Amino acid sequence: IFGEKWMSSVFFMRIFCISFIFYPIHTVNLNAIKAMGRSDYCLGLEILKKIVGIVSILITMWISVEAMAWSVLATSLLSQIINSWPNRKLLNYGYLDQLKDILPGIGLAAAMGVFVYLLELFPFPHYIIGMVVQIVAGAIFYFAGCSLFKLESYYYVKNMAMGFIKSKMKVKRANH
Repeated sequence: IFGEKWMSSVFFMRIFCISFIFYPIHTVNLNAIKAMGRSDYCLGLEILKKIVGIVSILITMWISVEAMAWSVLATSLLSQIINSWPNRKLLNYGYLDQLKDILPGIGLAAAMGVFVYLLELFPFPHYIIGMVVQIVAGAIFYFAGCSLFKLESYYYVKNMAMGFIKSKMKVKRANH
């Protein structure tokens, strides 16, 4: 979208996108800890994660900017384990249990990512056309996969969206 001058940032964007995949897991774990009234755990976890982050930056800054980007990914992975650790004790819901619950969705998203990335190999007449094809094909791939593998979260969101649409349709009909 931004042109050739931004192509050198693609590597970093890919690494950061992968690292931010784990952000919802961080948030859910921290919110669960807060809901249990254990803000003391949250403070301790944040201090530990900041120490890990600073150490990883200090180690990798002498290597290269790319190494620093990879350290962000490694720190993100480690942080989600750190955030999930108290929930094993507080909720009897450890990291491996969480992985079992989210792995189908992550696997499908990764497969979709590979599929969309491979579409980049096809010669499209214009990069905008290629991008639109990738977006539409990726969405079809993901939703078809969710339906095929009967992912519970997909049906939850789908039913919620359908309920919202139906309620808006009722309001619209009532106003006419």
